[in-house]
Amino acid sequence: MSLFVASTCQVLGDIIVNHSAWSKLDQIAALSAYTVDENDRETNQVLFTNNEGELVANSSITHEYEATVFDWHPTERILAIGWADGMVSCWTVDGKNKPTSTFSNNVQHSTTITVLKWNPSGKRLVTGDKKGVV
Repeated sequence: MSLFVASTCQVLGDIIVNHSAWSKLDQIAALSAYTVDENDRETNQVLFTNNEGELVANSSITHEYEATVFDWHPTERILAIGWADGMVSCWTVDGKNKPTSTFSNNVQHSTTITVLKWNPSGKRLVTGDKKGVV
């Protein structure tokens, strides 16, 4: 038997969410989101919500470009993020403290990250971009 319960995320203002992913370990979801101000400037961020759809306080990650893809580590509280500028970063996220960066690399890719996936053991992270570089 399956049970589906609809719940609204409590995001503030005119935040537009592009995609989301649930943690494999905790009741926390990552949301790729952006806002546009009155001068048409975008603010790109990754937000976190609990299983009730409430935003986790002081937990956003901001970047100049949009988060295009992300994947939670299979055994640790780490979120890998691929960005539109080709950067790949990994963040420790526990849902209680501000996320901390554990890795960042913008050398391998020069365009939008389209593929990002941990292997089953979590020892390797495969990334690919819009030009086909893996």
